[in-house]
Amino acid sequence: MNATILVALSHLRRHHGVHRNAQVNALVAHMKKHGWCGRPILAERLPSGGIQAWTGTHRIAAAKRAGITRIPCVLVDATRLALVVPRSGGRGGRPGTGPYLFSLPARWYDEDRADFMEKIGDVASAALLRQEVKFNAMNR
Repeated sequence: MNATILVALSHLRRHHGVHRNAQVNALVAHMKKHGWCGRPILAERLPSGGIQAWTGTHRIAAAKRAGITRIPCVLVDATRLALVVPRSGGRGGRPGTGPYLFSLPARWYDEDRADFMEKIGDVASAALLRQEVKFNAMNR
């Protein structure tokens, strides 16, 4: 299932730290004026109930600073992922409790994940990852 859902930012874990502060500052100003705009975040639901973002680290940080409390997310198809990828160890290292994202090869970027998601039949996630790649290439 790849329906877009609204997720409380308090339940969302970013993929990595923010390293483009100027980009976040520009996004904060835009979001304060217009709210959330653009594509949803691609994420996965964790066994703990939290949600791990696969994309949108800077947009998530900006949304928090802009006072936005819920953002649109598309969840990866965990049923398809479970057939081919084990969950990584979560906090405390218990196998099967961590994100699928961190079970994928460490050097994979959005392009690689898009190819993989398409290959396992999660075309909605692949399409969203390809949008990320295109946007990032145009804004470097």
